[in-house]
Amino acid sequence: LGLGPALLIPGITYIFLTFRAQSQTKNLREAENKESELISHVTETVRTFRLISDFGKSSSVLEKFLEKIGAYNATILASLQLGGNNAKFVEWLTMLPISLY
Repeated sequence: LGLGPALLIPGITYIFLTFRAQSQTKNLREAENKESELISHVTETVRTFRLISDFGKSSSVLEKFLEKIGAYNATILASLQLGGNNAKFVEWLTMLPISLY
C-alpha cells in the first residue's frame, strides 16, 4: 500500500468536509435561532411576570418554555451529532486501509 493512503486521506477528507460544510452551517444557524427564540421568550416572561402571575397564565407560559427548550435541545443534538461524525470521519477513513492491509 505504501504512501497511497497517506496521500489520499487529506484529499478525501477535504472533499467530505466540503460537502458537509453546508449542512453543518445550516444546523449551527438553526441552533442559534432556537437559542435566540428561547432567550427572547425568557426575557419576555421576566418582563411581563407580574401580568402573567395576575392572570394565572404561568402554566401556559411554562408549557411554551418547555416546548422551546425541547426544540433547542433537538437542534443542539443534531448539530453535535453532525460535528461528531465529521470529527470521526478521519479516524474511520484511516481504519479502512489498515483493515484492508
